[in-house]
Amino acid sequence: ILDYIRLIEFDTLLFFLGVLLLVGMLDHIDALGALLHVYSVMPSTGANFVMGVLSAMIDNVPLTAALLKADIAMSTAEWMAFTYAVGVGGSLLIIGSSAGIVTMSKVKGLTFAKYGKFVLLLLAAYSVGYALVLVMANLFVTAS
Repeated sequence: ILDYIRLIEFDTLLFFLGVLLLVGMLDHIDALGALLHVYSVMPSTGANFVMGVLSAMIDNVPLTAALLKADIAMSTAEWMAFTYAVGVGGSLLIIGSSAGIVTMSKVKGLTFAKYGKFVLLLLAAYSVGYALVLVMANLFVTAS
């Protein structure tokens, strides 16, 4: 494992340091708390979808932590949809997920611009998946 970690480029490690600094700054200026106002203007299902898209630009861990601190009331199905949204939504941009960053550093020729050509397709897949999670979660909750 250590040999593989040594192969990761220094730029990748700097990126993760930058993400941590950005998240700390957003928390310090209370921007993460401000993002939660979307729940006051939209129903939870729509707000969860938006939070998933935002997780492509802001790490999903602080978004989830901010939501937990806000103690927003959601059903089990809505929580499952939120989990899907911030987990999968982070991959809408290649820079939105750890796996994407590592992949971009390892796959020659894969750039942000090349990945960006698939954003609409990825958004469609994300949207269909989000809808299916809501349907399945509602079926599961009503069945139990």
